Amino acid sequence: MIIRPATPLDLADLLAGCRFAISEPAYKLLLRQVAGKAWAGFSSPATPPATAGAPLVVPEALAGIYGDGSRPSVVWFLVSPSIGSKLAALVIRGRELLREQAPLHPEGLVAGVVPGNRAGERLAVALGFQATGVIACRQQVWLYGAPSVGGAVGGEADEQIRGRSVRGR
Repeated sequence: MIIRPATPLDLADLLAGCRFAISEPAYKLLLRQVAGKAWAGFSSPATPPATAGAPLVVPEALAGIYGDGSRPSVVWFLVSPSIGSKLAALVIRGRELLREQAPLHPEGLVAGVVPGNRAGERLAVALGFQATGVIACRQQVWLYGAPSVGGAVGGEADEQIRGRSVRGR
């Protein structure tokens, strides 16, 4: 999985290929966040930066961290439904980014997953988040805890992700 800084064009391209609608206020919020600290994930090693006249290469995922340092920063992910077998690579790179970024956010990292969104819940667990049971803004709050060797995130989660991606081929 190739990771590079995300652009507003990446956000528009990914959303155009997804099967869900997003409200205008949510889009504007994501656009502000993409302009801050956000990354785009591509499976092609030849992915050029999104520039005018470049061939259209749509990212499989976007992720970002949004916060002002006064409270836990929010980690967000948008993953294309077509990611399929590339999910394992996304999880591995996502974990690396989270391990690098966590020390820069001393107030902590949180994510929100709509209850019942099984794919979102599996992704949160695989990336090292733990469910709190707290619901805020119609989403369950998940706390990030750095993955530990041999812990729930790592071997077992890796096998689950890899098993799903192998069977999905």
